Formats: sequence, structure tokens, C-alpha cells
Amino acid sequence: MTAQVSACNNSVTLSITLTKTAVWVKAVALAKHVLFWPGRVITARHHAAVLNRLDERELRDIGLTRQDVLSTRALDLDEDPSTHLARIAAERQVHGIRL
Repeated sequence: MTAQVSACNNSVTLSITLTKTAVWVKAVALAKHVLFWPGRVITARHHAAVLNRLDERELRDIGLTRQDVLSTRALDLDEDPSTHLARIAAERQVHGIRL
């Protein structure tokens, strides 16, 4: 009976240790997210500015319209507009939509 109690205690200790580790990992991930947020915002805004400078022909060449670019203003500050626009262009290509 003592061996069973000891094994049970080890299991509980292991479970508590894993839980503490999971909390620590989540805390570190959250800290990284908060710490690097300004960099993500700057990068996203830079990408948006580059896309806004393209003329209609250049946008059409990459499968986008001016309205697609303008729609990225509704995205979160740190969400990269190029990812959103790449998805739009890929969907148009898959469905055979030409601009």
C-alpha cells in the first residue's frame, strides 16, 4: 500500500510541475507578444504604405485592386496587410478571377 501512495504522490507532483511549466510557457509567450508588438505595428504599417504607393496596373499585376488595399485599414494595428492581401490574390487565382 505504501508503494501505491508513493506512486500516486509522484503522479500528483508531476502533474503540478507540468501545470506550472505550462503557465510559465504561456506567460513567456504573452510577454514576447507584448514586447514585440510595436515592431509588428511598424512593420505592418510599412507594408501598408508600400502597397498604397502602387499604381492600378501594378496592383492588377499582383491580383489586387485599390479597394483591396484600402480594406486593410480595417485590420488590427499589428496585423500584416500583406498576409491578408496575399490570401485575397490567391483566392482570385484559384477561382480564375482576372482583374
